[in-house]
Order: sequence, then structure tokens, then C-alpha cells
Amino acid sequence: MLNQHTHNTSLRFVLLCFASLGGSFKILDLNEKITNFFEIKYDRQGRMSAGMSVSIEVTFMPKVNEDILSDLSFLCSTSPFSIPLRCLTQKVTPSGKRRAKRASNTIHY
Repeated sequence: MLNQHTHNTSLRFVLLCFASLGGSFKILDLNEKITNFFEIKYDRQGRMSAGMSVSIEVTFMPKVNEDILSDLSFLCSTSPFSIPLRCLTQKVTPSGKRRAKRASNTIHY
């Protein structure tokens, strides 16, 4: 079950073309198990000259209370590459100072 306090989270990054002859890219489909958890927005550029950039926004929409470990894969004219997608559930590590009080035969801490 999903925590009712979870909310969508977005990350924006810039993809820069550094190939001397320019190039193009395509974002490959996400794994079908997680495709409904993400929305990817960007202006499709077609062919990009060297030095051109495109802003890409990835929004995570949590629907299950599970860690998601995957990749956002790109196919470029120069070579394929991927960016890790890591969406982790909240985890708690208890810590604190241990202080013992003795009252009668019971120890409270």
C-alpha cells in the first residue's frame, strides 16, 4: 500500500550535443513494469548541431511502495548511453542516546 503523503517528484537535466558534426537522440521505452510511474517531457529537436542542448524533465509518480531501480536509456548517433533512475522508499534508521533510569526493580530507557 502506498503512503498517502507521497507526492510526485520531478528532476530536470540538460542534454548537450558535443559531437563535432552534430547528432540526434531518441529516448528508449522504459521497462513495461515501471512505464506508468514516469512522465518524460522534452521538446523533440530532430538533428542537433554541436553545442545545442535540450532540457529533459522526468517526473516520478509513485503508485507502489517499492524501490525502483532502472535506467533511462538513450540511443544517439554517436553511441547509446543511459542515466540511472533510482526511486527509493523512505527508510528509517533509529538512533539516539541510551539513558537508563532505575526505579525500583525496573529499568526504563
